[in-house]
Amino acid sequence: MAEPKNSRAIAAALLACVFANGTWAQGLADAGWQLVWSDEFDSGQTPQEPNSANWGYEKGYVRNREWQYYTDRLENAFCRDGLLHIQAMKSPAGTFPAGRGPGQDGSISSASLSSRNRLAFRFGRLEMRARIDTRLGSWPAFWTLGVRGGWPDGGECDIMEYYRDMLKFNVAWWKTGDGRSRPRWDSETIKVSDLAPEWVNSFHTWTMEWDRDQVRLYMDGVLRNTWDSVQDEGDDSVKGFQQPHYIILNQAIAGDNGGDASGLAYPTRYEIDWVRLYQLPADPNSMLQTKS
Repeated sequence: MAEPKNSRAIAAALLACVFANGTWAQGLADAGWQLVWSDEFDSGQTPQEPNSANWGYEKGYVRNREWQYYTDRLENAFCRDGLLHIQAMKSPAGTFPAGRGPGQDGSISSASLSSRNRLAFRFGRLEMRARIDTRLGSWPAFWTLGVRGGWPDGGECDIMEYYRDMLKFNVAWWKTGDGRSRPRWDSETIKVSDLAPEWVNSFHTWTMEWDRDQVRLYMDGVLRNTWDSVQDEGDDSVKGFQQPHYIILNQAIAGDNGGDASGLAYPTRYEIDWVRLYQLPADPNSMLQTKS
């Protein structure tokens, strides 16, 4: 049975206070979390490809009628100066294959990195420290999908999703009897325009904390959304949040949610300092799968 949300929030607030005092790693260790996997994107001044043991690439026009053609080019995703840079770029129309949707003229390229078939995990604390592009038309995300069941039955967690001045903290699932491709959403939103002016030029940390009973989503140590897994029980659906998930890092442009990108100047900026996964050794239900 899930612990009451209030007690979870109090514990999260106490942990956030510890982290705010500059002892982030020690705070995690004191709370019992053990680092089991990370990509620190260690690199020098010469651009280099992301670690292929951790990341593969989505390619083409993948979803949501977005304008970008996803590639595996170094220009769109590279490690340099200790950061992973994912950037959308503009070229002459027809440089890449054209799509069927508006804006898909083959001029916009970007990257979507996925840990599918390389890394998957069930339960733990997944974190990213990054700086995102908040201009109109930019649609960056840090999210997970379940390894089995298709979308949305397999489960989706949007740890960080941004578009049109909105930071989203989402969980999506599916119940038997719902229309196919008709997810149920639990979503919370923060407007960037309501944050301090320096927010847009700073690095921030986004966290997914996940166990059998709940998914809890944080930004900079502050709890932003809580979802109880009991909502995905009682039928014969996949139970997306009881199975392993893989990670996606992507920079989309326009499409269904990104907004009008006709005035967007390129390249866009999505800079990722690190991605880290912690688990509780005492949790017998946690799982980590890596490519052998």
